[in-house]
Amino acid sequence: MTWEGTVEETPITIPERIYNAFPVRIIQTESKYGPSLLIYFKLETEDEFDGQEVTGICSYKIHGKSKLGEWIKAITGELPAPGAKIKEDSILLKPCKVEIKHTRKNNETVFANVETVLPPAQETTNDSDTPF
Repeated sequence: MTWEGTVEETPITIPERIYNAFPVRIIQTESKYGPSLLIYFKLETEDEFDGQEVTGICSYKIHGKSKLGEWIKAITGELPAPGAKIKEDSILLKPCKVEIKHTRKNNETVFANVETVLPPAQETTNDSDTPF
């Protein structure tokens, strides 16, 4: 018997760039590095990617130099003091920005992953003391 395959439609990969987003759920998982969190972000765009979900993975470690610590600070505006407990409702549905980078899994499919989480854009104000 000879091999036969069916050509599928190529999935659209979300382009690499920075998007407005908000975290919608957090799932505990295992990675090759141990216990991890998989955080789902929903994109807010004015194009076909609006409402799409992307994920980012990080360890459980929360401190000023950990990925999760940096993400929490970007989302909430601050990293609580050591010993403080952080609940998912203090993170979920809060606006932020996510930087998407592509990775290739097992030399096959390209995935759009959250590489960095940034604070939401700050609104500019027209300060009357500014001469320009």
